[in-house]
Amino acid sequence: MAFLSILSESLLYVSLSILMGSFLLFNIPDTDKPPLKVPKGVLLSAVASIPFLSIVPILEVAASLYGKQGFGQVLAAVLFTFDIGIAWIFTFFLSSLFFLFIWGAEVRTKRLHSVAGILLTISLIWIVSFTSHAKSIAEYEGFLAHTLHFLAMSVW
Repeated sequence: MAFLSILSESLLYVSLSILMGSFLLFNIPDTDKPPLKVPKGVLLSAVASIPFLSIVPILEVAASLYGKQGFGQVLAAVLFTFDIGIAWIFTFFLSSLFFLFIWGAEVRTKRLHSVAGILLTISLIWIVSFTSHAKSIAEYEGFLAHTLHFLAMSVW
């Protein structure tokens, strides 16, 4: 399960980096950037992958607690009572709204839409950082450190 966790987190970082990098580039005038076209399908795939990639830690917690109760019951308990589960529910809904936004909006040509894309991406990074290991060890400092690290990585 450790390999799956590392793989899912790495791909989650890639997905959020694609979103952040694309929306940042959409804000730069065409004359000031290299000719780079990011198909809408790539953006939609990146945002659609986020709930699937971010559920792996929840499955790990549920698997570690699985015992006398059924797995579905344990999974529901993790989703609705643990911080990581509640954050995933927010991630799922925000990702769904983000998907619909990308699908319907002119994110590549309208600056306001690309700025909204940046803000939605930052919101997803914030939610993922809320359940990080750093936050669980050092509450606010860990949350801030993980958020800043994640933002820097996604912009870079």
